[in-house]
Amino acid sequence: MQAAQERRTEPRQRVLKTGKIAFMDNKSSFDCTVRNRSAHGARLRMATPEFVPANFILHIPSDNFRAQVQVVNRTATEIGVRLIA
Repeated sequence: MQAAQERRTEPRQRVLKTGKIAFMDNKSSFDCTVRNRSAHGARLRMATPEFVPANFILHIPSDNFRAQVQVVNRTATEIGVRLIA
């Protein structure tokens, strides 16, 4: 079986951090686990990624990080996001 082609323009650092997905003006949110991260994107794991909207605020409290992101791919347990400038 052939390995999937890497489409990222920069490497991501493996991490294991608690995150929060917030949307609807912070009225709704989901907890997530940040699995990897780069300057322009991240991979998030959660129980129900199918309910996460296409754009949301990602908050990583331990890094004092908060940014608007866009979903670029989605699996049954994870979503890949890119930061929106």
